[in-house]
Amino acid sequence: MSLFPLATDLPMESGGPAERALRQLRRVTSSSTATPSAVVDLDRIADGVGLAREAHSRIVVTYAMKASYHRPVLDAVRATGAGVSAFSELEMDLARTAGFASSDIVYNGVGRDGAALAAAVDAGVTVNLESLAELHGLLHARGAGSPPGRIGFRVNSSVLGGSDALGKYGVLGLPVDHLLTVADTLRGSSLVLGGISFHHFANRLNGADHLDALERLLPELAPLSGHPAVALDYIDVGGGWASRMEMDDENATETFLALAGRIDAAFDCTTILELGRFLVADAEALLSRVVDVRADGSTVVAILDATTNYLIPAPGHRFRVERLEPLAGGETRTPVRFVDRMGSTICENACGSLRPGALVGVLNAGAYAGVMKEHFVYPLPDTSYVRDDMVVAISPADGEEAVRAHHHWSER
Repeated sequence: MSLFPLATDLPMESGGPAERALRQLRRVTSSSTATPSAVVDLDRIADGVGLAREAHSRIVVTYAMKASYHRPVLDAVRATGAGVSAFSELEMDLARTAGFASSDIVYNGVGRDGAALAAAVDAGVTVNLESLAELHGLLHARGAGSPPGRIGFRVNSSVLGGSDALGKYGVLGLPVDHLLTVADTLRGSSLVLGGISFHHFANRLNGADHLDALERLLPELAPLSGHPAVALDYIDVGGGWASRMEMDDENATETFLALAGRIDAAFDCTTILELGRFLVADAEALLSRVVDVRADGSTVVAILDATTNYLIPAPGHRFRVERLEPLAGGETRTPVRFVDRMGSTICENACGSLRPGALVGVLNAGAYAGVMKEHFVYPLPDTSYVRDDMVVAISPADGEEAVRAHHHWSER
């Protein structure tokens, strides 16, 4: 059984994101470059932040760091002035270590400790609570006489009429009609409800579902108007968009503009975007080598030395594989199924002719692979980080000893 969905062809227009990723691979590749290895285009990440921010003047961009913990990635995000979204104490610690101010961090999560929540609120972190249990824990930890602060609250898909079509995203957070209970609980405390967040979707190619959820949500917030414990200043629409390579920039700009425009008109509020895959997926490409070319009936199968553990995607993620050698005059593309050395399908797309030893780029490979990792049979790759067409940092691959130590086989 394939571990990965088969991809429809991603765009390969001249100057597009796929061609850009291949150019970066070619720039840092020599005949002696070990494979697999990865290249991250930090300028692409910064450009994505700018695209989202420029769509509307009241958009605040945060990077959902669960997509990639690599320090150069976080540094590139911070250099743009964007913030980060953290989902755990580990991610909070990494964000602070990378130099993000508390005011630039959005803290989401489930079942968090009241003391940790209180510390984050008091430090000025934007904290989105998820349950009444978290709220009571926070209020207990802060106690009487605590300084003023604000919290946000996540609402779940009950705002869409109770549909179960949204899967796991439908159960996290409160039903929107419970927000009045939240406000009443806050009455008399030093906290106000300052924001609403929702995260219902994954890998969307346009903003239709986000806009539909927003249109259903906004009228449901009317009962909060005028409540003494409510002072909304942001709506956090979460993330859930596909990569720029898949979504295209015009579509993304229209989506962000429509969301922020609607929120600004309805509540005079800031729109927070939590962008993970959208920023980093197509900023990274994996350099790999063809191990063998075979036939499976009428299908051409190319076996790559790219490894399963580095190509674990989020659901719906689409890779694309292109050879580094440009097409020769008159050469045509034919369908190829690309698999790793363990026989798992990476993707299927049209490609030029291939031979054993040929170098290829696995494109759209930068999201989640670095955090959803295990060594398995093969080590992780070297990773180079490129800015202004120059390698500015390198993360070396883990070797055999690291694999052995990870599994408590350090003694020979």
